[in-house]
Amino acid sequence: MVDFNIIEFKKDSAIFVAGESARDVFYIIKEGTIIDKNYVVENTNFEFTTGDILGIVSAILSEPYYSTAIAMTDVKLIEINIKDIYNIEDKKIIENIYKYLIKFMEIWLGKYFHKLSEALKVENYRENNALEIAKIYDDNEFKHAAVYMYKKIIEMFPDENHDEIKNKINIIEKTCNIEPPLEITPNLYEYKTGSCIFSELESNTNLYVIRDGKVGVYSVFDGRLITRIIFKSGNIIGYKPILGNKFLLTTCIVLEDTILHIVNKEDFLRLATTNTKLQHYLVNIMARRIYNTIIKSYSIGMKSVIGKFYSMIYSFAKTELLFDKNIDFLELPYTAHDICGMIGIENSSYVKSEINKAKVILFSRHEKIIIPSLQNFFEEYNMYRKRNSTANIN
Repeated sequence: MVDFNIIEFKKDSAIFVAGESARDVFYIIKEGTIIDKNYVVENTNFEFTTGDILGIVSAILSEPYYSTAIAMTDVKLIEINIKDIYNIEDKKIIENIYKYLIKFMEIWLGKYFHKLSEALKVENYRENNALEIAKIYDDNEFKHAAVYMYKKIIEMFPDENHDEIKNKINIIEKTCNIEPPLEITPNLYEYKTGSCIFSELESNTNLYVIRDGKVGVYSVFDGRLITRIIFKSGNIIGYKPILGNKFLLTTCIVLEDTILHIVNKEDFLRLATTNTKLQHYLVNIMARRIYNTIIKSYSIGMKSVIGKFYSMIYSFAKTELLFDKNIDFLELPYTAHDICGMIGIENSSYVKSEINKAKVILFSRHEKIIIPSLQNFFEEYNMYRKRNSTANIN
C-alpha cells in the first residue's frame, strides 16, 4: 500500500515552471483549479480541476517541464513519487493515468499537425478521400499498402463502380508478390516486408506487439505522406482514439519481416492493471511518445533548420535509451528525409550537408541515420542548444 502526501498551494503559486528540471513526483488535483500555460504552441492553456493529473510526463522521463502550472485558486494536490506509480493498487487511479496519457497524446497530435500546416503554408487544410489516400501510398512505392486500401475501398463502398480500382489491383499484383500473414500460433503472425497491418481508412480494434521486426507508422496530411514514427521489437501499436481525433488514424506498414502478437485491447488493459512490468512499459513508452510529439511541435517553430533536426534526433535517441541506458552506438530507423518531413523542412539535402560537418551524425548507404557515439552527440547537441537557445523545454 502506498501512502500519498497531500500538499497545498495558495492562489497564484507556481507548482512548476517551464524549463526547470522535472522533480521525481507528479500530482493529482484533490481540490481547486490550476492553469497549465504552455509555451511550445502559442496561446495554449489547459485548465485542470479535481481528479486531473499534472507533471507526469516530465517526471517519468526526467525531462524539463514544457509548461508552467499556476494555481488559480487555493489548491490541494496528491503528490505521488514516480517510483511508487507501479505499486498503486487502486485500479481507478491506474486507469485514469492511462486515459490521461492517451488523451494528451491526441491533444498534442492535433497541435503538431496545426504547427505542421503552418510550416508548410497550408492555408485551407483539405481532407483527402479514401481513393486519394490509397493513390498517395501507391505513388510512394508502398504497393502492398495501396492494394490493401484499394480492396478496403471496395468493401466500404460495395455499390459503386470499382473497375478503375480493380485494374490498379491487378497491375500491382502482377508485379508484386503479396503474401498474406502466416499464422504461427493463435494470435501470433509473421508479416512479410511491405505488408499493411491496418490503414487509416479504418478504426483499428486490436493491439499489436512487435515480437521481432520493424513497422513504420504513416499518415497522409494534405496530400503528403508523413512518417509518424518507426517501431522496432518490443513496441506496441494500435490504440484507439478516445476523443474521435482522425489524426490518430494511421497506416502501419511492415518494413522488414516481422512477427506480431495480436491482442484484444480489453484483455490487454485488464492485464496491464495487474502486471507491474507491463505497467512500467506502458507508462514509460506513452510518456515518451507524448514528449516526442511535443518536441515535433516545438521543433517546427524553431528558426534554425539544423536546430529543428538536432532536436528531433535528440528526442529519438532518448527514446532508444528508455529501456537500454548502456548503449552508445545507435542506428535510427529514419532517414534525413523522414525527419525533415515530420517537421516541415523541404530541403533535406541541405540538412545532410550541414550535419556532415559536425561528424556526430552519419548516414548509411541506405540513408539511415547513424550516431557513432551518443555521448559525443549529446555533448554537441547541448553546445548547439546553448549557442542558439530560444526555447525553454529542452
